[in-house]
Amino acid sequence: MDPRSGIFTVPIAGCYMFSIHVCTHDMKKALVALRRNGVEVATVFDQNHVDNHKNSMAGQSVLMELAAGDRVQVYLYTFTGLHDKPGNHLTQFMGVLLRPMENLPESAIQTK
Repeated sequence: MDPRSGIFTVPIAGCYMFSIHVCTHDMKKALVALRRNGVEVATVFDQNHVDNHKNSMAGQSVLMELAAGDRVQVYLYTFTGLHDKPGNHLTQFMGVLLRPMENLPESAIQTK
């Protein structure tokens, strides 16, 4: 992942799992999108602050078949306010290669 832009460029074609978990900050909303090559594939939204003492947690996990060179990023919409602490990371993003493309069954491979 490029530490400046936060964009992950896929090194090996295959099936990947990405997870986003966020904690909102003091009465702020969370509107977060996971994008593949600039197109949204998943969204996390939370704005319920009445019942949860000013903060909320929300998450989303997605499986994607990706080609080498595809770009995956988390996009935060305007007025999104996330919370994190040095010793207790409340907001996280992770991606894992589950299976390289050559190990996928033929029926799982989609042609464009």
